[in-house]
Amino acid sequence: ESLSELCKAPGCEASSVIVQDFMPNDFEMRVYVIRGVVKHRIFSSFSGFDANGYAFDFVQKPRDLAVSDWLGGDELAMQRAERRVAKLVSRWLQWLDCMNASHDPTPAIRMDFLVHRTAPGRAEVHSLELTELGFSLLGWREGPQEVLGSLLESCFDDHGSTSAESELLGAHRSATAKLVETPVPHDRFKRQRRTSDL
Repeated sequence: ESLSELCKAPGCEASSVIVQDFMPNDFEMRVYVIRGVVKHRIFSSFSGFDANGYAFDFVQKPRDLAVSDWLGGDELAMQRAERRVAKLVSRWLQWLDCMNASHDPTPAIRMDFLVHRTAPGRAEVHSLELTELGFSLLGWREGPQEVLGSLLESCFDDHGSTSAESELLGAHRSATAKLVETPVPHDRFKRQRRTSDL
């Protein structure tokens, strides 16, 4: 029924619908990789689903609360999920390197993974998305400097920078290194509940 409603939406001219398999999950781990190095992770989920199966109220939590609230306090399951995610990140980076003729590191990418606790100390992980360069930073305070700085530096990978450009890049690196991470709440996907939802 939900797919039928989407197809009837004003302006929809799609002749077909691509349906992704549903993977049971407890939360999503979003991994920000800058020039091949994991720089930041976000743990997120939704508060619930409406009658049509649409998720609402996007929620981010720090790692400790993700463990307690979404994995039932199972630290071993989180550690297992993190190891699996690290392996997948490494394999996706190898694949991206093979797709890149110059073999320069990808300036920035966000890799999203679904995490599901399957038993005590056990977790299943599935790749969900490899984002384009333009992904949401979801409130990551240092993200703009990290991502845009990496993109800027990648512009000089093929033939280097002049001495003046190198000086500017050095100043940028210094400014970026001095940043201290402070979590910023993100409520972009927060929706107002209607009386009919209650």
